[in-house]
Amino acid sequence: MACLVVHDKKLAEVCSALLDEKSREVLLSLQKGPLTMDQMSEALLISKKDASDRLEKLVNGNLVRRIPGIGKGPDLYALEFSIAIGDENSPELAEDLYQAMAESLYSFLDRNSERVSDLCDELGASLGRAVEQLFLTAIARIVRDLQSEMQDEDRRLSAHLGGETPT
Repeated sequence: MACLVVHDKKLAEVCSALLDEKSREVLLSLQKGPLTMDQMSEALLISKKDASDRLEKLVNGNLVRRIPGIGKGPDLYALEFSIAIGDENSPELAEDLYQAMAESLYSFLDRNSERVSDLCDELGASLGRAVEQLFLTAIARIVRDLQSEMQDEDRRLSAHLGGETPT
């Protein structure tokens, strides 16, 4: 499952990028972590020019971020969103998180039933759809809050590839 929160202004670029099979392969190749353009080119058996073009399109669509190389190290490319495909890595941990979130969500809905009902009317949407929108908005905010930690990790990886001691 992949979950994207896309600003309206970027929707056309995102859709265009996702329509391209090789661009989707690029995204999937980044699911386990950042890669250099050379690593991507080798893994997907495409030219460096092709990898560069696809990465540029994905960066412009805010699906991938470029992490400048440190020193003589190459630039890294990483997903700008989370992607999980197939089996979970930690099903028990995911189940525990699901249980905690479900309890919290139902408590939230009980406390805010009128406001959520008003939102359903405003959106012309079902309860499930309105809650999905609220949930995605909240998750996007949490991810933004954690972004500095992800950027620190990216800098450490970039420093490691450049042969420097991470700071």
